[in-house]
Amino acid sequence: MTTKKEQQTEVVEYAPGGSSALEVIRENVGGHGLNSFDLPRVKIPAGGSTTWEIPTLEGPSAARAVDGVIIHWNTRRAYWQDKNVTGAPPDCSSNDGLIGFGWNSQEPDAESKGLQYDPDGRAIFSHVCSACPLGGDNAWGSAVDAKGEPSRGKACKEIRQLFVLMPGELLPIIVSLSPTSISESHKFFMRMASGGVPFYGAEVSLGLKAASNNGQSYAVLSPSVTRRLDEEESDRIKSYRAGILPMLETVGGEAVAD
Repeated sequence: MTTKKEQQTEVVEYAPGGSSALEVIRENVGGHGLNSFDLPRVKIPAGGSTTWEIPTLEGPSAARAVDGVIIHWNTRRAYWQDKNVTGAPPDCSSNDGLIGFGWNSQEPDAESKGLQYDPDGRAIFSHVCSACPLGGDNAWGSAVDAKGEPSRGKACKEIRQLFVLMPGELLPIIVSLSPTSISESHKFFMRMASGGVPFYGAEVSLGLKAASNNGQSYAVLSPSVTRRLDEEESDRIKSYRAGILPMLETVGGEAVAD
């Protein structure tokens, strides 16, 4: 049986100090804010591995799951016409997964917003991602592989970022989900909503499960709720989120270039 004292000990594992923890963060970060490379990041491992590699003060640590509280999430998109260019900015990108800006192989019309032209004379403008021929709902099969051959995926890369606050930490880590895991995270959030739990209202365990398609092995997110936060923990997390969200929302879309 868990005693009240033990519950109180668990409370301080997340956002210790509540809003005062943000003072430490602001003092260390200064006026420059945060960008996508300031926060530790983990990605879905390649080759079907179901083990995360989590960065720690002592170096990378292998783990079967990322445990903590999801305090924020976003969806990013990015498209590069030339797949062999490394480190170049995308030809088109979106910081919310809904509205993209850039060149997407289409010609502008009279209602195109923010119309500009790049040095190559290509039209760049704002457009709705869901209707884009490179990353929209009907864009399956628009991608090409490393050999330039058509593939089943979308040409525009989509990644969901989960900001996970691990026990005893003041800053979250970014868990970058590949397209095959985005739907799993969406279903998980829907199950939490159905149970009346906000995504930041529970301690979760982000595991991995093996999958394969056409002989290719890969890993897919396998999330679960470890426990719901009690009232005191929830208040602490809400206070922490209110202060840190303005910083997290400035984390740019360059993280999709991984």
